[in-house]
Amino acid sequence: MMVLPFPSIARSCAAHRAGGRGRHRALSQDVAFLGDRIPYRSRMPNSRCGRSPIIRSCISTLLGAFFLGACPGVLASDAAPIREMTIAEARASESGTAVRVTGIVTVQSGAFASSLSTGFAIQDGTAGIYVLDREHAFELGDRVRVTGRRGAEFDQRHIRLDSAEKLPVSGTVVPRTVRTGRVGESEAGYLIRTAGRVNRAEDDAPYGYKVFIDDGSGELQVFIDASTELFRNATTWKPGDSIEVIGFAGRYKKIYEIMPRIPADMRKQARH
Repeated sequence: MMVLPFPSIARSCAAHRAGGRGRHRALSQDVAFLGDRIPYRSRMPNSRCGRSPIIRSCISTLLGAFFLGACPGVLASDAAPIREMTIAEARASESGTAVRVTGIVTVQSGAFASSLSTGFAIQDGTAGIYVLDREHAFELGDRVRVTGRRGAEFDQRHIRLDSAEKLPVSGTVVPRTVRTGRVGESEAGYLIRTAGRVNRAEDDAPYGYKVFIDDGSGELQVFIDASTELFRNATTWKPGDSIEVIGFAGRYKKIYEIMPRIPADMRKQARH
């Protein structure tokens, strides 16, 4: 097994562990390591041991081995090839498993930056999942191949991105129609559609705004992320309004919710 130099291992370990910004908890992915910013020689004691290239190499190797043990998700050069799988298989895999999936983008990059870690969502014929990513700008309908590691944040399963490739052929995802009281783990990750009457609303600044709807089967939380254009008019939804909502079926701890992405995802229904 190849052992990477200590600073590289430290950065990889940080990337594996960092969670990004989440609701009610901020954790920056831009982790700065003191060891990467101070000249190497100044980190060592003022002795021959500190100046010796051989000793420095040995110490770097030992520290690298330590971080590999502390951070088993770090990839080495002899890692086994990652096989392509369905999103359902990726969701069912254990946290930390290396996965590669292909799907259609159902949540554009950065749409939920205020409440979730920055990223996007994809869906195939078996399931959908959120992907943590700060580098790309994917649009709705893009077909993307994603490689990364399965993780979870606030009980919502995701893929922490290692690499992504936009494929030539785009596509369209038709939302699944679900009753408000039936949105649960089997819908999590999918693009869904539901409708109901507004029971109440609740400000969740600075993350977003909550609207609670019910079609008679049970109450569902509609979470309007502060990063979306919808947030500008979030307070217009009042108790008694009948609305239809399209969005990403998400989970925050034990709460299942629908997260609209664009203005067209929420519209008022005529009263009968």
